[in-house]
Amino acid sequence: MKSTNRETTIHKSRTRGASLLALCLCILLGLFMTACAPSGDGGSADASADAGSGAAHTDTIKGTAIDKWQDSYLISERDNEPHPVKVRFTSIDTDPAAVQEQIDAYNVSASGQMIPALDDPQYVYHIAHYEVSFPSDYPDGDYGITQVAPQFSICDGDGDDVITVGNTNYSGLTQTFEIGYQPRGYDFHAGDTYEGAIVYVMVNGYDGYRIVETAPAADGSEETHYYLTH
Repeated sequence: MKSTNRETTIHKSRTRGASLLALCLCILLGLFMTACAPSGDGGSADASADAGSGAAHTDTIKGTAIDKWQDSYLISERDNEPHPVKVRFTSIDTDPAAVQEQIDAYNVSASGQMIPALDDPQYVYHIAHYEVSFPSDYPDGDYGITQVAPQFSICDGDGDDVITVGNTNYSGLTQTFEIGYQPRGYDFHAGDTYEGAIVYVMVNGYDGYRIVETAPAADGSEETHYYLTH
């Protein structure tokens, strides 16, 4: 699908994204993630995970490649109905120095919310950058458009919530948090393109996961879109 960048403007407002309070609390309380080693008989010690090892990892979910546009929907503030947009991921930052630089920048400018450091070296932060293209006929109120960020989560290559790496199952890694510059009103309109970013915790060295978008559908149901990360 052709990029619509030539017909739109890339938008970066001065207002930060959604609060990371939940992320901070989960990590500080040690509840954000749990690594569970299967028992000697091959059964998983995690009751929520299937028995077995990394051999069951088959990457059956293909998804939309980086830089490819995906047709999607967002709820318009004007009429509270789903309307078409296009979504694509442009890059996945896994380099520790690059990720930390962005986290430091966010922490400096965030209003009382901080992304905490990870104490366990088996976990790292990844940051995924994406764009949402709003067509020129998208409902636009007097104050413009402020609801610009889709709902994202993380799954493994088979669409499961539990990520298996080798003989270890990891749960609690599905959450993502928006750290993009979201519009505050009067500064984003139909025809513009929102440039966002999400941060999430991942197992160090693992790249077989998928980003999941849960989007409203035109008929009132929900659509699920999967995005590749490499």
